[in-house]
Amino acid sequence: MSSKMLYEAIALIRASKLDEARKMIFEIIRNEPTNEMAWMWLAETLSSDSDRMKVLLACQMENPNSRITKIAIQKLQEKIDLDTEQAPSVAPFKEGATFDPSMPERTGHTGAIIGFDGSFIVSEVSDFDEVIDLRKNEEEIAPFKEESETEVIPEFSQVFVEDMIEEEPVRFVFDEPMDETQPAELEFEPDLSTLFQDEQIDLPGEKAFEFDEDFDFGLEKSEGEDRSFDLYSDSDETGLEVTDDELTAFDLGFTEDSPTLINTPDVSEEDTGRIRTLMQEDELVEDVVIKSGVEEFERRRKKKDRNMVILVSGLFILIGVLCVAAVFVILNSSKFTGRVPSITATQVLVVQPEVTMTATFAPTASTTPLPTSTATMIPTATPLVALSDKAIHAENVGGLQIKLQREFQDALVTSLDGNRVAFADGETITVFNTADGSQLFELSGHSSNITDMVISMDGNYLVSAADDFTVYLWNLKIGTLDKSFVFDGNAVNRVYAGNNFPRTISVDYSPDGSTIAAGAFGLISIFDIPTGLSRGLYEINVDELKAIAAEANSPQGFDVKFSENGWILAAGMSGSLVGVDTLDATPLYQFELGSNAGVLFADDRLVMLEADTGGVSLRRLDTGEIYNGFGGVDDKPDLAAPDYGLSANWEVIGIETDAEQNDVQLTIWNIFQDQKVVDFPAVCEDENCRVPKFEISPDGDWVAVEQRFNQQIIVQLFDFASQKETHQFDKFSFAVKSISISPTSELIAVLDQNGVLRVWDVKFGAQRVSLDATNLEMIEFSKNGRYLFGWNSEKFIVWSLP
Repeated sequence: MSSKMLYEAIALIRASKLDEARKMIFEIIRNEPTNEMAWMWLAETLSSDSDRMKVLLACQMENPNSRITKIAIQKLQEKIDLDTEQAPSVAPFKEGATFDPSMPERTGHTGAIIGFDGSFIVSEVSDFDEVIDLRKNEEEIAPFKEESETEVIPEFSQVFVEDMIEEEPVRFVFDEPMDETQPAELEFEPDLSTLFQDEQIDLPGEKAFEFDEDFDFGLEKSEGEDRSFDLYSDSDETGLEVTDDELTAFDLGFTEDSPTLINTPDVSEEDTGRIRTLMQEDELVEDVVIKSGVEEFERRRKKKDRNMVILVSGLFILIGVLCVAAVFVILNSSKFTGRVPSITATQVLVVQPEVTMTATFAPTASTTPLPTSTATMIPTATPLVALSDKAIHAENVGGLQIKLQREFQDALVTSLDGNRVAFADGETITVFNTADGSQLFELSGHSSNITDMVISMDGNYLVSAADDFTVYLWNLKIGTLDKSFVFDGNAVNRVYAGNNFPRTISVDYSPDGSTIAAGAFGLISIFDIPTGLSRGLYEINVDELKAIAAEANSPQGFDVKFSENGWILAAGMSGSLVGVDTLDATPLYQFELGSNAGVLFADDRLVMLEADTGGVSLRRLDTGEIYNGFGGVDDKPDLAAPDYGLSANWEVIGIETDAEQNDVQLTIWNIFQDQKVVDFPAVCEDENCRVPKFEISPDGDWVAVEQRFNQQIIVQLFDFASQKETHQFDKFSFAVKSISISPTSELIAVLDQNGVLRVWDVKFGAQRVSLDATNLEMIEFSKNGRYLFGWNSEKFIVWSLP
């Protein structure tokens, strides 16, 4: 605001409107006493060098360290000294001549200062040391002129009084009111009387002078006498005496070396003080205004400082009170609830296994193709859920019956609780109710083959991806399309143009339901669900992708998984493992993997497993840091990773390792203790040996493993703590294809190569039911324990209780 006012004032100065400019600059200085630029332009509004010097000195008082002000004072002082040297040594007026403003020789301003009563001026010319009374005509002062002297009396007469001696003081008598018209030379002085009429100027020891209507300065006149009075006359007509009450020219604001004594009327000390109040000693009106403005500014600043201290103190007190209240609530929360907050059985989530046909999803000892996340995909591992109250157990397992049987083409996925299953057939998705096998929705919208699907944690949404790089979000409550997303076209062209890279797209749905992630070969895209926009894109250089594709036996694109809180997205593909920020896809960690490596993510979204030629590594999902690793067989065909399997809690792992006899064996390790638990020999037929089929119990306490004794196939239950066999199931005519253990560890299901599915009671070691599962490759209990799934690359069957 002050800068704008200053620019306006400068424009007025350049337009020669000095009075208006001076008012604006006074306002600026009152608000900002340290504004050097305002002080400099205030000096420009004054024509007298002495006045300018006073302004610069006042500026220096406010800015004592200002180099600019010091330079300005120095330059002005040099100019004053130069003007003094060049000034004529003789008086500018002829002896005895009166001053006529119209004379061409005296048209310039002399830099005089007007007395506060409007009666006197003091010239700054060194040889012009007279006192001038502007209120008298020539006739009034004729008695003081020499008789022989003749003058031409102008309209406004002024007498230049020579230095007076104390023995003959001069008396000035006002017989007529003075004509207020001033010479043109003095008209440049601005009228500042109303400039600060609204301001209160509190000057210590001063108060405004007010004339009393009845006050006659001690001079009593009769009714017939003239009411004009001689302010400087003395009652003694015989002579002039200098008393203590007499005022000198110095007292009235003059600067002469030899003060001129003026006889004063008989007035009291109080009246004299009141008159002197109006007569500032050698100061401009502007000086007084500026001083009062500075004092007002300091007063307001101190008041603001006090208010700020009070405000800050109040804030600190409020924060302290809130902190104390928060601590009190936290420490006494158990008193309000009656118990310490804890996770109840209904809050514990049980893992819903992702049904997959790859070795990374379920251990296998054969070369039989297993379900993958594409055409051979099985239900995806999803976050944990609670055990169903209709779960299958030993007493009711005999009542199992088929609830759903369907063939599919490309992919399938089950919901978190197992009550929904979705099949992808080309461009269409069909959603079924698992409990009764009824069809719920048929979702159409994709224009290309669907490659991957995932269902949200609450089962209300389904995300699907197609090989045309589109991602759809479906509402499973009403069976409609909510949002659609697509990869950045420029990025897709950079990677895929002219290259035969795999076009399998994987997707994941964040735990908080706000984000969707999609991964392709060398590309990761993160989409914001509320806005429908892309948050960010991660891309690998196409030259690196070409090198990976050339080395890999079967290149795989990014498989994506959100962390538990949804802040980090982990993604693994052939040759690369990355973690990106889900806000903008900024890389947080990057690791180089083997060209044939694969990644498996834990159901709790906290850890992941990297399987590569020669062994496996366990990493933290949020940092990618390896916290354990185990070696496996390293001479498998095509440099494939060893077969492995994990307990549901990821505390125990079984891995295919080298053996001295029969080439391979199964080794069980405790992950957290980093200790080997037990070895199991390979299953051999003639000279062909393979790692046995096995399944570790959900809590990691025991294992069910295929074994061959005396040409007989059995399933052995082995307890880790006692290192002993607990049960042995021996009614198998063919080798085992798959083993699954129920979430409660009460039941164990075994599928053999003849297509027979048997279920045993673990506690008693008794077979409870036998089911037809012809042509199926894998079996698995649902994570809520209510369903038993069986599938291959083309067919899916659900068994459940009536």
